[in-house]
Amino acid sequence: WYNRNSVGICLVGDGRTRGFTDEQMRRLVQLVSSLCERLHIPADRVYLHSDVAQSDDPGRLFPEAAFREQLAHLR
Repeated sequence: WYNRNSVGICLVGDGRTRGFTDEQMRRLVQLVSSLCERLHIPADRVYLHSDVAQSDDPGRLFPEAAFREQLAHLR
């Protein structure tokens, strides 16, 4: 269902072994915020891959709390 009814975004890197750069995170927040606005998606409907599949993506080093906080402030 998600593959047919959602937008997937892939970051270059491996959040299991190395954190993402500040620039990657800044651009990710901008992109997701823009898509949410254009497609009328509430921030609470933004999911990580690990939220919807048996996966650890984007990895333990992905700053989920900071990502969600920044996303909420841009809306």
